[in-house]
Amino acid sequence: MSKLEGDLGTKLDWVAVNHFNTGHPHVHVIINGRDELDEDLVINGDYIAHGIRERASELMDARTRSCHRDRAAAQARGRDRSGSLHPLDRALIAEAGEGLVDLRHGAGRSARHLRTARLLLARLASWSEWGLPSEPASGAGN
Repeated sequence: MSKLEGDLGTKLDWVAVNHFNTGHPHVHVIINGRDELDEDLVINGDYIAHGIRERASELMDARTRSCHRDRAAAQARGRDRSGSLHPLDRALIAEAGEGLVDLRHGAGRSARHLRTARLLLARLASWSEWGLPSEPASGAGN
């Protein structure tokens, strides 16, 4: 709502209700405000139809990225309590067929590959902290 206040240039009074009574959880928001002449705030219909949703989408995208980073960091740090290999360790060993793991960005690489590569790189950083081999071989391409 602070983003909306910035967009509209005024302080807003608002109340929101989360609805989980359909197959698509959603929020209803009631907004009240005053303009710079202290008259009732009139919000442009285009902003109501698109701007508010755009702001909410930006916020959710940022939170999603943050959650993914947090999850990736936790997975990269994680160690299996049973003493067996962590799933990321197993993935690195499986990828290493010839002794090298190719985590480069490049044409034909899917978004899933890039997310996985980031997780594996973070895990390799943990290997380095534990004194395990994690550096690229000399002469290896970037």
